[in-house]
Amino acid sequence: MSVALSPDTVLTVIASTALFLVVAFATVALDVPIAVISGLMACAFERNRVCEVLGLFVLLLVGIMLTSKA
Repeated sequence: MSVALSPDTVLTVIASTALFLVVAFATVALDVPIAVISGLMACAFERNRVCEVLGLFVLLLVGIMLTSKA
């Protein structure tokens, strides 16, 4: 069985502990790779506008589906 945990889930579990250093380290350790990857994706989207438009369309569809479920 394959289990994939999102960074949000990991931070939620770690934040329930009382150890501040663990929470601070986990937050930094998970946020730095996300910032690096998002910067790389932004550069790739700037070079290829078709992918940027496609990504924005997917975000629009996700937003519509989320608001329709509420």
